[in-house]
Amino acid sequence: MNMTEIDKWQTPLITSPYGVFTKKDIYEHYLRVRNKVFQELLGKPVLIRQSFSPEKIVLRRKDPQGNFIRLSPETYDYLAKKRLTEIHKVFGDKADEAVVDIDPGKAVPWEKVKEIAARVGRVMQETYGKTPQVQFSGGRGFYVKTKLNKPQDINKIREQLRKQLENITDDVAVLHPPKEHQVRLDLAPMKRLGSYRAPYSVNARTGLVATPISWQQLPKVERSDFVLKKQGQFFAPGIPAARRIEPIPPGQNLNWQLAIQEHQARRAGKHWDVRFVDPETGQAHSFAMRRTRLPDKKIQLAIQQPTHTAEYATTFSGTIPEGYGAGKVKLKTVSPITVVSASPDSLKFIYKGKAYALFRMEGDKWGFRRI
Repeated sequence: MNMTEIDKWQTPLITSPYGVFTKKDIYEHYLRVRNKVFQELLGKPVLIRQSFSPEKIVLRRKDPQGNFIRLSPETYDYLAKKRLTEIHKVFGDKADEAVVDIDPGKAVPWEKVKEIAARVGRVMQETYGKTPQVQFSGGRGFYVKTKLNKPQDINKIREQLRKQLENITDDVAVLHPPKEHQVRLDLAPMKRLGSYRAPYSVNARTGLVATPISWQQLPKVERSDFVLKKQGQFFAPGIPAARRIEPIPPGQNLNWQLAIQEHQARRAGKHWDVRFVDPETGQAHSFAMRRTRLPDKKIQLAIQQPTHTAEYATTFSGTIPEGYGAGKVKLKTVSPITVVSASPDSLKFIYKGKAYALFRMEGDKWGFRRI
C-alpha cells in the first residue's frame, strides 16, 4: 500500500463532539459487524449514505444502473470500501415489523427520552402481544420495534400504531414535529420507501452506532456508550489493542457460550479458533486448535490466544484483509454451554450433554479432552 492509499484511509469522514472518525475507523467497524448486518438485511432493499468528507454526505437508493440497492455480500464489501457510513432498512408496500422512532427535541433530558421509549414499549407489547425490541438510533433517541408474524400492509400498521399511541400522548410525547422540549413518536418509517437506521449502522453526523439493547439495559445507558470504536482501540479484528490474555475468572455453574470459527490464515495456516464467551465480562477466552472437532478422551493440544471480544467471537464471518490473522474466517458454531467450574488454569464445561475439560499444561499450552 503506497502513501497515497494510506493517506486516503486516514481521511476524516465524521467530525462530532464524540470524536473524529476516519475512513479506516468506519471500514473496520463494518468489517466487525458484517454478519450481524446480514442477519437483518441480506437480500433486502437498503438506503445508504456515503461520506466523502464530514460536510459532503451522499444518499443513495439506487445503483448506477437505476435499480434499488439490495444488500448482498458483494455489495456490502464494495460499499464498505467506498466510504459507506450509514445503512437504512427500507420498507415497501408491506412491512415485516412495526417501528416507532422516538425522536426528541434538543432540550429534552436523556432520562426523559428513555422513559418515553419504555412507555412506547408497553403500548407495543399490548398491541402485538409480544415483547418489542429497543434500539438506540445513533442520534438522540431510540427505535421501538416489533417483528410481525408475517408481512402486513404498511398503511394499516401505521394507522393501528397511531391510534394506540394517541392514548399516551401528552404535553411532552407528541405525534407531530416536536418543539425543543417535546418528543415525537414518529411513524415516518412506516410508509412505502420509509426507512430507519439499521442495527449496527453508524450515524454519519454523530459517530454513534445504532445498537440494539435490552429493556434491562435501557435505564442505565448513556449516549457515550454507543461511540464508534476507533482505529487504535483494536490490535486486529476482535482483539483489543492491549492484546492481552485475560485470566479466566473463577466461578461455578455459569451460562456461557461456545463459539468456533474456521480460520484459513495466510501465515498460520488452516486452524480452528475455539472461544469460551463470558457474558458478564464480554470477553471470549480463545484457543487455537488444528482439529475441526472437539476432542475425545485423548488429550488434544490447544494454544491460548489473546482474549477476543464476545461480539467478534459470536458473529464474525468474513475476510481479514491484512495484518494479524489475515485470511478467511467462517463462523461454524455458537452454542450455549454450562461451565461447571472455571479458574485461571482450568475450565470444565458441558456441551450437548458431554463433559469436557481444558487445563493449563505449560505457559500458553493447554490440554483439552472429554471427561
